[in-house]
Amino acid sequence: MKNFCQGIVIGALLVASGCRSRPVVLATVGTETITADDLLTEVYRTIPGGSRKISSSDRRMLLNSLIRMKVLVMSAKRDGIDVSKVSSGVPADVAVAALYRRTLESRLRATDQEVMAFYRRHQDHYAQPLQTGYRLIAPTLALAQKAQTLLKAGVSFQEVASRLGLVPKRHGAYDTLVALTLALTQDAQILFKTGVSIHRIPNIASRLRMVRKIYGTYDTNEIPPFRRGEHTLPFERVFFALQPGQSSEIVPVPPFGYEILQRGQPKPPASDSEVQEAIRSRLTNDAVENKIKDLVNQAPVHVNEDNLANLQ
Repeated sequence: MKNFCQGIVIGALLVASGCRSRPVVLATVGTETITADDLLTEVYRTIPGGSRKISSSDRRMLLNSLIRMKVLVMSAKRDGIDVSKVSSGVPADVAVAALYRRTLESRLRATDQEVMAFYRRHQDHYAQPLQTGYRLIAPTLALAQKAQTLLKAGVSFQEVASRLGLVPKRHGAYDTLVALTLALTQDAQILFKTGVSIHRIPNIASRLRMVRKIYGTYDTNEIPPFRRGEHTLPFERVFFALQPGQSSEIVPVPPFGYEILQRGQPKPPASDSEVQEAIRSRLTNDAVENKIKDLVNQAPVHVNEDNLANLQ
């Protein structure tokens, strides 16, 4: 922690964590503790420009992800999950949580009957054209403004991303986007503690499909095809206000920086097999998330609200 304490300040979070000899406990999960040091580590692992002060909502999101991680590890041990199957090179608690989530996915996998019933209720939705586009996320306003200037000068979206180093794989934003996506789907516990490449997390393929659906492929800024109603409302509000080929103004996306979107040409609806795979993934994920929510609600969790509030 000494290096964290030299030259970088994140409000009182830094003071409350590594610069004191006595750990500041933010939460307990059974006999396990989560300290300010743990939270500070998450800031540096998940938020671009981690040297800046983070908001109370950011801290709460990160703390909740750590709590979920602890609960999943406890649940895995209680259920007798064979943790010897976890992959090397991945932090142990991350690997155990990922293994346990795979176990839940296997147990709660949507049936063919459930998939078809869902499809029949939402046929109109899946008959929609598929939307395409690009997105840039810049960690600073200055970098976003440079990108906007180049776009308005006629430079292509991908060329702007390349020149400014805003292709996700290049500047490490992909792991951050994964974390953000999974936070939005209450699945952040798998990734928030990864200090290694996402690709080394066990059986990550299904998670990557979900991430790419929202944030594009890992080495480009392309947004894979999607239907209206499948993204967040703020995203769709900006995206659908654009004409094909048009780029948006700069949009703040705290705590991750600033975003510029470009709408592409629509594509024909997906095939039946693709639709069914997407539905099965969605229903299975919903069932797993509900189960994890129940586990967290039933777990012996205590948050020290005073210590958390003092990290401002």
